[in-house]
Amino acid sequence: MAALQSRIFRAAAPVVWLCVLACRREAVAVAAPSPDIPVFIISIDTLRSDHLPAYGYVHGSTPAIDRFRKDALLFRKAFSNVPLTLPSHCSMMTGLLPYTHGVRDNLGYALPVERRTLATLLKEKGYETGAAVSSFVLRSDSGISRGFDTWDDLMTVSTLESISSWQRDGDVSRQVLERWLASTHSHKVFGFLHLYEPHKPYRPPQPFASKLQNPYDGEIAYADSIVGLFLDSLRSKGLYDGALIIILSDHGEGLGDHGESEHGVFLYRESIQIPLIVKLPRQARAGQEDSAVSSIVDILPTVLGRLGLSAPPGVEGIDLFSEAATRPADRMVYSETYYPRLHYGWHELMSLAGAEFHFIEAPRAELYDYVADREERRNLAQEQRRILASARTQIQAIAAAHPFESPKITDPEVVAKLSALGYLGSGPATLSGALPDPKDKLDLLELRGTGTGYLQSAQYEKAIEIGKKIVASNPDFLPGWGLMSSGYEKLGRRELALDALEEQMRRSP
Repeated sequence: MAALQSRIFRAAAPVVWLCVLACRREAVAVAAPSPDIPVFIISIDTLRSDHLPAYGYVHGSTPAIDRFRKDALLFRKAFSNVPLTLPSHCSMMTGLLPYTHGVRDNLGYALPVERRTLATLLKEKGYETGAAVSSFVLRSDSGISRGFDTWDDLMTVSTLESISSWQRDGDVSRQVLERWLASTHSHKVFGFLHLYEPHKPYRPPQPFASKLQNPYDGEIAYADSIVGLFLDSLRSKGLYDGALIIILSDHGEGLGDHGESEHGVFLYRESIQIPLIVKLPRQARAGQEDSAVSSIVDILPTVLGRLGLSAPPGVEGIDLFSEAATRPADRMVYSETYYPRLHYGWHELMSLAGAEFHFIEAPRAELYDYVADREERRNLAQEQRRILASARTQIQAIAAAHPFESPKITDPEVVAKLSALGYLGSGPATLSGALPDPKDKLDLLELRGTGTGYLQSAQYEKAIEIGKKIVASNPDFLPGWGLMSSGYEKLGRRELALDALEEQMRRSP
């Protein structure tokens, strides 16, 4: 198992994935590290790389990121290890894969106290550390805030208010972080800014709503404007030129490409390929790009490497700029999602992705040449059996070495808040026997997405009707009962809401 992990992660970590054929190696040398440089990470939640003009998208508008890209190095093949906000950010902050840091879902898990975060490591070296986040999912008590002097996640939360009360406008988070930055005492700072745009519901403010036809692109444009304001503030403070600044996302978004409108269920490219753009101090390697496979777990060792610090033992990512580091062309990046199992009673999915091929372990395995077949429509599992067998053997070894641990009992109030953010329900009471392939449940997934959209747009009667339609034929698909309960509650029909909630609870542990 140690040899397997070494092959997958030692030479180049996950901001991207696999390739099983070539053996060319690539190294990326830069200027010597400096111990006191400012560090900033901007995480734009749910942002697909292929919806950014910097990655070739022609319908978007992101002038701030485009300007930043001219000063930075763009990583062409970067991947997330899990398409969920909390576990992905845990990988970002620890350099560890989900099965190592132990956070497998947004609900029921917390980062163990023994896991040291990037903020913890930098604080030990005299850095002032501050963060402002825009979603309840990244709440402080999840453990993600460990090591930060300031972790501002203040937002009104009430089950009687709309979804907007459990996330906050990214520009509010920007202003919070700028106020923290103004209170610091030196340039030796680590700032983390998290924007929840363009997470659903897609409701971009003006003028972005009118400027762009696709509301998802409108939310990206709004997030870009926030990023621009923050970067301008760094320029005005004299922090920009000498800083290490990373812009990335935690995961992508389905947008219906394979039947999933949001994220969490599938591991196709649109859900796990992410933007990663890194500005080095004094704009070293400005305007260049890197096409080798990389990953979110590379963030921690890359930051430490630019400061001349070594990553702690056991870190599964690599310093993307180390002269000693080489990234083999056959490097594979592991991704997983237990969301379908935990929330719907469907089979979990795992994948390995590299420079060319992307393998997805499922009841019906899938293998794609995602370079030639960018939309991942042609399953090569029967044609490339040698590649399939090798990838499957490695996935099975990982699963055997790291048994899945079920989530702990969670505060019902936390469950309610996360449900309102779109993470509806928990799984059925029994998970015995063969679990269905999520690909065979697209009809339910589409109905769930439609119903959630109705809830988020205050069309409660329509949400209730969708819930009724679901439970009429699939009573164990718990989001159906959740749609009915939430819809009835919003309409003030409390007895019917309670009936639906009790039925949901009866069918769930």
